[in-house]
Formats: sequence, C-alpha cells, structure tokens
Amino acid sequence: MSRMRRPRSIARSARAAQPPLIIEAIERFVRVLARTGMSPRALTSAFCEACERLPEAFVHERGREMRDMIDAEHALTVWYSDPDFLDSHGAPLALSARGRRASLVALARRVDPALDPSEAIAYLLKVNALRRVGARYVPRGRDLRMRGTGAPVHKRNLRPLLGMLRALEHNGRPREEARAWFEELVENPRVPVRKLAEIDARLERLGGDFARSMDTLMHRAERARRADEPTVRLGIGVYRFDDEPQTADPPLRSARGTQKGRRPKTRLRSR
Repeated sequence: MSRMRRPRSIARSARAAQPPLIIEAIERFVRVLARTGMSPRALTSAFCEACERLPEAFVHERGREMRDMIDAEHALTVWYSDPDFLDSHGAPLALSARGRRASLVALARRVDPALDPSEAIAYLLKVNALRRVGARYVPRGRDLRMRGTGAPVHKRNLRPLLGMLRALEHNGRPREEARAWFEELVENPRVPVRKLAEIDARLERLGGDFARSMDTLMHRAERARRADEPTVRLGIGVYRFDDEPQTADPPLRSARGTQKGRRPKTRLRSR
C-alpha cells in the first residue's frame, strides 16, 4: 500500500510546482493519446522513456529563460495599425525608447496598461523584432521571426502546442455540445522532395498573407469592442509538417543491451 501512495504524493507535489500551462498541455496530450486506445500504464511507460532520452542541455537551458511576454508580440500589430504610431504614408513611425507619445513605452501601454514597458522592450530586442536607427527604433517587420532566439522561442512554442491540443479536444466533443472550431488538414503521401522548396515558398507567401489579414481583422474587432463586453484571447495558427524524423534517438534497449550506468545519447538535427 505504501509503495502505491508514495508516487501519487510525489506527483501531487511536482504538479503544484509546475506552471499551469505546462500541466494543462500534459493533461490534454494524455487525453488525446488515450482516446486512440493507449492504456494509462502504456502512456506512463512511454512518457518515462521519452523523459529518459531528453538531452541534458534541454534542462540546463532553464537557467537562461526570460519571462514569456505574450502580449509584447501584439505590440507589432498595434505599431502597424494604430494611427498614433503611423506616419502620413501609413508606415510605422520610428519610436524613441521613452516619452508620452510615439515611444516604445507608449506603445507597450497601448497594448496593455499592465504590461511592464521595460520588460516588453527588452523582450522585443531579445527576439530581434527591433532595429535601431539613431536614437530611435523601427520594427524589422510585422511578422515576428523568433527561430534561433533560444529561451523565448521555447516559451512561445507552448502556446501553439496547447492551442492545437485545445482545438483537437474541443472538436472531439459531440456535435450537440459545442460548435466546431476551424480545423483543416491536407496531406499527400507522395510529394517529391525536389518540390518541397517550391511548396514551402508558396505556403510562406499565402500563409503569411492569411495570418496578417486575420491579425488585422482581430485587431479591428479589438478596437471596436465596448468597455463593458466580455472578451477572449483568440489564436489562429498555420503550420506544415512532414514525416522526416526530427531526432535520431537510439532505442533505450538495443539487441545487445546498453552498458550499465550509461544513457543513450540523442542527436538533434535542425532543419
């Protein structure tokens, strides 16, 4: 009896110490997998084995994390849309760091009065969203390119993952319980590798145009909201995938077995 109670106690204390979004992502992922017929015992075993294969570098990166400034990214939308931050030609103004008007501080406060302007500016600089021109700053573009920024991109990755899991679970409910959320998937099993670059270029162009148009539509709705009406955080994502493995993980137990005390090494490839 005591051997069964101890893991549950450990699990409860570990759960309490983790960020709520991470716990939610784990629970939703487990439920999605369980609906495919995988038993709790099999899920536990597979999850533990996956944790054993984690490279040590992944854990060490935690010490270099910076706060996830989710609404700081929305500053780019406001910068490209709000008349107070546009010039006479409709282009984003070059902003000073501080000041009541036409400054990064004013921009951060326009996004959210509760947002710390100093932290928001530091975040935008960290993710290479800003370019310095003299004593002022201009955006590098409306689209935030975070790949290669380290901790910020790893933090951001949790949001689309969680959003996808929420959509999958929502659309798994009976039709009479809830209206379906948009979810579209196209796949082809025999696309020539030589065509990938052409398809990726077209997807980047069309997907970028779609994302920017929806961003504009959502911001227009935000500006038109009444002060007393309820609001919700809405997200829309576009992505692509293929079956090429992202890691080259050796099995935990090879035919010859593994040497005692040694963990299998994981090699990661970046595409």
